[in-house]
Amino acid sequence: MTASQKPVLLTGASGNLGRMLAAELSARGHSLVLTDIKPFPDPLPEGAGFTTVDLGDGLAMMRIAEGCRAILHFGGVSVDRPFEEVLDPNIRGLYHVYEAARREGARVLFASSNHSIGFHERPSGNAAKLDADCAFRPDSFYGLSKAYGELMGRLYWDKHGVENLNVRIGSCFPEPVDARMLSTGSPSPTWRGSAPTSSRRRRSAMP
Repeated sequence: MTASQKPVLLTGASGNLGRMLAAELSARGHSLVLTDIKPFPDPLPEGAGFTTVDLGDGLAMMRIAEGCRAILHFGGVSVDRPFEEVLDPNIRGLYHVYEAARREGARVLFASSNHSIGFHERPSGNAAKLDADCAFRPDSFYGLSKAYGELMGRLYWDKHGVENLNVRIGSCFPEPVDARMLSTGSPSPTWRGSAPTSSRRRRSAMP
């Protein structure tokens, strides 16, 4: 099996964005390994299999990543919650993802968030907008976990050569539902309103 024929692992596959990505990637001919702690609510896309896995289970994550060429990490707590609820899926679970990627020689795309920089003051008037290299200023334990995730990617690139891309997502809906989403959404049909507002590239683009 060539590298391009190896499957792509998608965590958080049962969420709104995960389901959109699964359908889009399947339509483009990618073989997919889907996982989430919740059942997949839709008919499985062609070329996809689904397994229920807890991100906090390191051994299960290692097993499900076997033979995968890339891990699209969209799993974990996606809203502000108490620290203990964020800890296992977003902190320990992310470590399991990167350890699996290191072992398999896989690339990682990490779903970060604008909440990793959410306590910056909002620019007004002609003030300069924030750029991709602005300092982290997380606005919650959820945002803190996303800053941690981006730094984890930096560590695994520097120490282990794991190629990774961080995408700070603003919102993910078919169309804007309020004024804020006019600035956090994207017209791209692939992302359907999600906003890759900031990214950091390591060596080369994801497959």
